[in-house]
Amino acid sequence: GDMSLVGPRPELASVASEYGLIDHPRTLVRPGITGAWQISPLRTELLHENVEIDVDYVRKVTFLGDVKIMLGTVTAVVHGRGA
Repeated sequence: GDMSLVGPRPELASVASEYGLIDHPRTLVRPGITGAWQISPLRTELLHENVEIDVDYVRKVTFLGDVKIMLGTVTAVVHGRGA
Protein backbone atom coordinates (compact mmCIF):
# COMPACT_ATOMS: atom_id res chain seq x y z
CA GLY A 1 0.00 0.00 0.00
CA ASP A 2 3.01 2.32 0.25
CA MET A 3 4.02 2.06 -3.41
CA SER A 4 2.60 3.36 -6.64
CA LEU A 5 2.60 1.53 -9.95
CA VAL A 6 4.91 4.17 -11.47
CA GLY A 7 7.49 6.17 -9.53
CA PRO A 8 11.14 6.24 -8.53
CA ARG A 9 12.58 2.91 -7.44
CA PRO A 10 13.04 2.88 -3.66
CA GLU A 11 16.67 2.83 -2.57
CA LEU A 12 17.99 0.85 0.38
CA ALA A 13 18.12 3.06 3.47
CA SER A 14 21.83 2.33 3.95
CA VAL A 15 22.63 3.37 0.36
CA ALA A 16 20.40 6.44 0.56
CA SER A 17 22.17 7.50 3.74
CA GLU A 18 25.65 6.86 2.33
CA TYR A 19 24.99 8.91 -0.83
CA GLY A 20 22.94 11.70 0.76
CA LEU A 21 19.62 10.65 -0.75
CA ILE A 22 17.49 10.58 2.42
CA ASP A 23 15.85 13.97 1.76
CA HIS A 24 16.43 13.91 -1.99
CA PRO A 25 13.73 15.34 -4.32
CA ARG A 26 13.00 11.83 -5.64
CA THR A 27 11.44 11.07 -2.24
CA LEU A 28 8.70 13.68 -2.81
CA VAL A 29 6.54 11.10 -4.62
CA ARG A 30 5.62 7.54 -3.70
CA PRO A 31 8.09 4.92 -4.90
CA GLY A 32 6.98 2.78 -7.81
CA ILE A 33 7.13 -0.76 -9.07
CA THR A 34 8.40 0.61 -12.39
CA GLY A 35 9.74 3.99 -13.35
CA ALA A 36 11.76 6.13 -15.71
CA TRP A 37 15.10 4.73 -14.52
CA GLN A 38 13.99 1.12 -15.06
CA ILE A 39 13.29 1.70 -18.76
CA SER A 40 16.18 4.09 -19.45
CA PRO A 41 19.38 3.07 -21.23
CA LEU A 42 21.19 3.74 -17.92
CA ARG A 43 19.25 1.02 -16.06
CA THR A 44 22.36 -1.20 -16.12
CA GLU A 45 24.25 1.36 -14.01
CA LEU A 46 23.77 1.99 -10.30
CA LEU A 47 20.57 3.78 -9.35
CA HIS A 48 22.25 6.19 -6.93
CA GLU A 49 24.58 7.30 -9.75
CA ASN A 50 21.63 8.20 -12.00
CA VAL A 51 19.18 9.92 -9.67
CA GLU A 52 18.72 12.74 -12.20
CA ILE A 53 16.44 10.41 -14.17
CA ASP A 54 14.08 10.18 -11.20
CA VAL A 55 14.41 13.90 -10.43
CA ASP A 56 13.34 14.68 -14.00
CA TYR A 57 10.35 12.35 -13.55
CA VAL A 58 9.37 14.04 -10.25
CA ARG A 59 9.55 17.51 -11.83
CA LYS A 60 7.11 16.67 -14.62
CA VAL A 61 4.97 13.76 -13.45
CA THR A 62 1.84 13.38 -15.59
CA PHE A 63 -0.72 10.69 -16.27
CA LEU A 64 0.43 10.45 -19.91
CA GLY A 65 4.04 10.21 -18.78
CA ASP A 66 3.11 7.33 -16.46
CA VAL A 67 1.29 5.56 -19.31
CA LYS A 68 4.41 5.90 -21.48
CA ILE A 69 6.55 4.43 -18.70
CA MET A 70 4.15 1.50 -18.27
CA LEU A 71 4.21 0.81 -22.03
CA GLY A 72 7.99 1.12 -21.99
CA THR A 73 8.10 -1.39 -19.15
CA VAL A 74 6.06 -3.91 -21.11
CA THR A 75 8.32 -3.42 -24.14
CA ALA A 76 11.48 -3.78 -22.01
CA VAL A 77 10.22 -6.99 -20.40
CA VAL A 78 9.09 -8.51 -23.72
CA HIS A 79 12.46 -7.75 -25.32
CA GLY A 80 14.44 -8.83 -22.25
CA ARG A 81 15.97 -5.41 -21.60
CA GLY A 82 15.23 -5.10 -17.91
CA ALA A 83 12.44 -3.32 -16.07
